[in-house]
Amino acid sequence: MNDDLPEGFQHMMPQGAPAELRPRALTAVSRELARQSTPRWERMVELAVAASLALGVGLNVWCWRAEEGWQMRVYGPVPIPSAVAEVARTVTSITDSATGEWIQRQLSSAWTSKRSTNAPRSSRYEQLLNELTNDKVHFTL
Repeated sequence: MNDDLPEGFQHMMPQGAPAELRPRALTAVSRELARQSTPRWERMVELAVAASLALGVGLNVWCWRAEEGWQMRVYGPVPIPSAVAEVARTVTSITDSATGEWIQRQLSSAWTSKRSTNAPRSSRYEQLLNELTNDKVHFTL
């Protein structure tokens, strides 16, 4: 293979496009771009899917927030872990009961905050949902 032109092409001169072709081509392109690219029913299906996804995320966030309160009502407060109670008893026996109770409260709150990771995730999903609905979704038909 090589880039050499066949014998017949070497004697020909290239010609430009006719002058009336450019406006016709630009008109055809602008007409095609102005035309709606997807049918109306397809756009409605897209919006329905987007609304379903947003509703699903919103319901999931609501469930996360409602679940903890429901579990507190049904099962009562979260029990103190045995390791925390053991440390609190040891501190109480060495010092006094006020210090033992303080240690128990501190360790219990640290254990509870480490255990409940749904709150930061929930707030992050709420933030994402707000960004999507406020900034990105434009309902145009």
